[in-house]
Amino acid sequence: MRKKHFKLILAFALVLLIMATFSACGLLKPRTIEVSEVSIELTSGLTKEGNDYVAYIGDDVVFTAVWNKSANVNIKKEWKLYKGDEEIDTATSKVYTYSVPVETPDTSATYTIKLTINGIQSSNSFSFKLSYAPLRIEEIESNIRIYNDILQMSRFDYKTVNLKAIYNSTKIDPSVPVTISWKKGASEESNVATYSFTPSDLWDDVTNITLTLTQGEKVVTKQISVHLVLQYLEIKDVEIEFGSGTNTTALGSSGKQVIQQTTSSDPATFSPVTLNAVVTPAVGTNTGAEVTWTIRTKSGTSTAFETGRILTFTPEYGENIVTCYIQNVPSHTFNVVAMTNLDYDTKSGVLTNTFEWEGNVCNHYITDKLDMLALTNYLIANRIMTSQTVYYVEDSIKSGGSMNQDAFRTYMQDVVAMVDEAGQFGYSWNSNTNFTLTDSSVFGNPTQTTAHDGSVQNIADTHYSKATATRTTLPVDSFTKTMEVNNSNQLFRAVSNFYKPVIANSTLNALYNKARDVLKDICDDEMTDYEKVLAIYDWIVTEVTYDSVLFDNNGGLDYDGYYLEGVFNNHKAVCDGKAKAFTLLCGMEGIRSLRISGQAKQPRGGSTSGHAWNKVLVDTPDETGEYDAIKEWFVVDTTWGDRSIRYNGVDTENLSYTYFMLKDSDISNTHTQARSDLPVANSSFDFYKCTTVTRNSRSAPLKVTTSDQLGAVLEYFTAKVGTNGKYTIEIEVSITGVNSETTMKAKISELMNLGIYYHDPNGRNQSQYTAYEPSCMNKDMTDDGRSYIFLLYYLIP
Repeated sequence: MRKKHFKLILAFALVLLIMATFSACGLLKPRTIEVSEVSIELTSGLTKEGNDYVAYIGDDVVFTAVWNKSANVNIKKEWKLYKGDEEIDTATSKVYTYSVPVETPDTSATYTIKLTINGIQSSNSFSFKLSYAPLRIEEIESNIRIYNDILQMSRFDYKTVNLKAIYNSTKIDPSVPVTISWKKGASEESNVATYSFTPSDLWDDVTNITLTLTQGEKVVTKQISVHLVLQYLEIKDVEIEFGSGTNTTALGSSGKQVIQQTTSSDPATFSPVTLNAVVTPAVGTNTGAEVTWTIRTKSGTSTAFETGRILTFTPEYGENIVTCYIQNVPSHTFNVVAMTNLDYDTKSGVLTNTFEWEGNVCNHYITDKLDMLALTNYLIANRIMTSQTVYYVEDSIKSGGSMNQDAFRTYMQDVVAMVDEAGQFGYSWNSNTNFTLTDSSVFGNPTQTTAHDGSVQNIADTHYSKATATRTTLPVDSFTKTMEVNNSNQLFRAVSNFYKPVIANSTLNALYNKARDVLKDICDDEMTDYEKVLAIYDWIVTEVTYDSVLFDNNGGLDYDGYYLEGVFNNHKAVCDGKAKAFTLLCGMEGIRSLRISGQAKQPRGGSTSGHAWNKVLVDTPDETGEYDAIKEWFVVDTTWGDRSIRYNGVDTENLSYTYFMLKDSDISNTHTQARSDLPVANSSFDFYKCTTVTRNSRSAPLKVTTSDQLGAVLEYFTAKVGTNGKYTIEIEVSITGVNSETTMKAKISELMNLGIYYHDPNGRNQSQYTAYEPSCMNKDMTDDGRSYIFLLYYLIP
């Protein structure tokens, strides 16, 4: 026998000998502890009136048994309820509930509850009488939603309001009558439980409706306000706040993550959690606006049934990532983590290790690929190469609890495809918990200025010329959250999520100031958000030349054309730099914009290549110039909106609106975004129909449907040519017979020769315009297929 085995057997025998000795001495026998302390705890249901307790009709009275918890004998509980000296009920549970009857309650008798455990009488008891409840208003029920005691209605759409008084009618003394009064302002309107009215133009903007109930000497009131608005304010922001939930602890920035723990051995048993959607501005928005709640868990994404601004749900085990949309405005996420105490002890490190990405509080507990994407993007953006301890939830990448390397590589391929920073990165992991970006990662650094192909940007009618007053501050200056940024990629990401950037680098700060100067020049405080977006679009298209040399040569990622540096320092960039600049400038104005990365191919065929464009959330005007105060998501592509045309051997870039404020379906044949979880753009907007030009008191939309409208547009733009010698305009034409460049040129010649639409402040006549070159493009996004986009190029010899 080996010496090692012999030592083990000897040690085991010694342990048996010690146990036998203790047993003989009685040291291993359990000590029996008897019940010695018993009491009753009032949980709910009794109200103190003077020196006596009363239980209201229809309520539940709840008591809980309490005893010395060290007792380890069999616990036998016995509750007894007495009515006077008569025993009327018994129970053997830990918690005893008495439901006070509504029918024929005896309000003169005294009720007493007593408790015995293992023959030991409780040290206390409770005696109470039954009483009718005091009169109280529970709610004012309405067919139109009331929020925070405010009922809002548009003055353009008066509706009949049906109100009903809901009070505790079954719990009050039926022998004392209740009188009801409804008042509109000081005017008595109704004395029954229901009250209906329809506002009119004669009503004030705010009218108080008061409900008064009287029973004997008891008087209770409740008031709501009817707010009539000409136009609702648009919702600027939606935030989720924690309402309530059992055993929860707030973690993360601004409490955007809460942990709920339970001692239950069943991990599926958790208490309901309530979250509140808080809207900015607090007053003036449509309180009846559509609300959508989504919850991401390990099981996938679900939509909650609640349509109001309060969500109550029972969380699943693990992480529940909640988002709220109100009128297309998304909140940042709110994380609700539900775990047993034991599981939380083992995972607390990854749950409390939080970071912020895209304005959301994220952690190292990886619920799904979007969680992994957030972590990866965060590490790349901040160039964090140290090992990260994470916990992967998905079973697909585990085999018997250990990481399956092949499955993890496949899993990460999907994540890498969604990473929105150009470059390549390597990663590694060890055991089941560590994830690291490796030295094989290659990230761009804007240190090289690119060559330029010499394209000429034609003069166009830009909308940023509308700005009339120079501002000293911008909306970004009032952002309450701050973020330290060290490079231009961090800058546009931070600002687009409404963080005020904190910049220590002097070179980056100079770049930021150039962006500020642009906005001070092209926008002012009198402009609507849509007008600001239009000005930003025009500026990028007309002032930033597309760097085709960089694109054609597939230049390395160190060229500044991929970054904000190319846009603001050199006014030359490719799609990535333009998309970043659009997001930055919109964000600085407090307008939500997303940079979208993916693939694109030319409309009439050709190869597919990487591309970047934008989505923007904005309220757009109708053709009368009115806004409905509802923001909607639209697609914007400042790269494809810059149309390149070669005329007389010269390439020219021309401002176009064919890729401004579109739906996802408008570009579905050419653009494919990498991420599927982004907001959907499904609203229609026709820029040409909603844009009007005026000259000599003659107005016309850029979508012309008659010869008279076309003539008015020509008069406006001909006058703008002035001494510049060239000018480009773009119009949408739906005139019968005008469906090609040839017929368009003929129609223009016909109108110009009439002379009634022609005007030139410099004294030239129409014949001196020796050439104009219309470029026709079928507008695929129209429903009827008969509209054409014409780009007219004016030249003066």
